[in-house]
Parts: sequence; structure tokens; C-alpha cells
Amino acid sequence: MEYVMSVVQRSVVIGIVLTIGLGACAVNTQPIYEVRNRQFVEQPDSLAVVSARIEQAARFLEWTTEVPSPGVLIASKRKGRKHAASVLVQFDSRKFSIINRDSLALDYDGERIHKLYNRWVRELEAAIARELSLLQ
Repeated sequence: MEYVMSVVQRSVVIGIVLTIGLGACAVNTQPIYEVRNRQFVEQPDSLAVVSARIEQAARFLEWTTEVPSPGVLIASKRKGRKHAASVLVQFDSRKFSIINRDSLALDYDGERIHKLYNRWVRELEAAIARELSLLQ
């Protein structure tokens, strides 16, 4: 009887620990934030100028960038060895979008992601908007 009680007690403790652990993970996730067709305040001179300014904004925030084609930029960011994100920045001379491409250790489930990712994307959005508002 003592053995049965200890097995039941262990099962209850394990259940509580798992519930708390999963609940803690849910607290750190949010609906994924994406930027869709954000308009520029100023009209830039050219697509090349927009591309250069977006790259500058991303690099300032320690994103690495590559430009696979005109109007498309891939930006990637790492935090330590564990967390990483990659976004697709699509743009033209009037607007830009930031869309999730991939992530590592950010608990992405297709709808929700770790709040760190959303902070990175919001910071990138603000930096791009700032860079492009400097255009004269």
C-alpha cells in the first residue's frame, strides 16, 4: 500500500510540475507580430535608396542581411547560441513588410512565438521607419 501511495504521489507531483512548466512557456509566447504594407512617410528617390536604408537600419540592430533580389531583403538575428530568427523584408518605393521566415528556440507553433521575436521585429520596424523618414 505504501508503494502505491508513493507512485500516486509522484504522478501528482510530476503532473503539477509539467503544468507549471507549460504555463510558464505560454506566458512567454504571444501571437506573432508581422508588419504588412507599412507606408513610408517620405517618398524615397529609388528602390536602391530604400534597400540601403533598410540594410542600415537592420545592421544597426545587429541583424545580418542579404539581398537576394531587388525589393527583397533577408535579415537574421541571433541571441547567444540559443535564440535565432530570420525575417523576409519586402519593399518597394512606397511601403515595406516584415514577415517571419524561420526561428530557432523561439517556441513558434504557427500562430504564437516567444515575445523576444516580437520585440526584435518591432525594433526593426521602428528602425526602418526612422531611417526612411530621414530621406529628404
